[in-house]
Amino acid sequence: MGAFGVADCNALVDYLRKEKSSREAIASLARLVFDTANGGVHEAIAIREEATDLLAQSITATAKRILTRHQERSIGDAKPLHFSLCLQGGLLEDEYFKSGVAYNIGERFVELKNNFLPLDSWRIIKPQFDAASGAALLVISRVVKTKKPEDRR
Repeated sequence: MGAFGVADCNALVDYLRKEKSSREAIASLARLVFDTANGGVHEAIAIREEATDLLAQSITATAKRILTRHQERSIGDAKPLHFSLCLQGGLLEDEYFKSGVAYNIGERFVELKNNFLPLDSWRIIKPQFDAASGAALLVISRVVKTKKPEDRR
């Protein structure tokens, strides 16, 4: 707790709830939890496992929404989709956290497929660019795909 200038957990919670708590302060707390979990402290391991589960839940909820809307908007049988997931951010630098998230996503995506949602396959890929560049490339690829060959000239 000394790293945050607080005496106990209650003071740490108060510190983090202040508007002045920066993303960096919260991120450093995550690093502290991960380091403590890597040291074998059961409470920190439980926090890390819960965080991996919550992130996987969020990603899966988004995928389920996309698949459901795709299914609703399709005429006849919906063509199954392929998902390429790119996980990026400071938390994912921790190998245990990254592998836990990937495992939880895999488990949940199997459930989506078993629930007859139009999911063909999925994979987790390494980021090649920052998030904004990746989004721009995705938009460009969609535009190129939808243009007729004679429009591309």
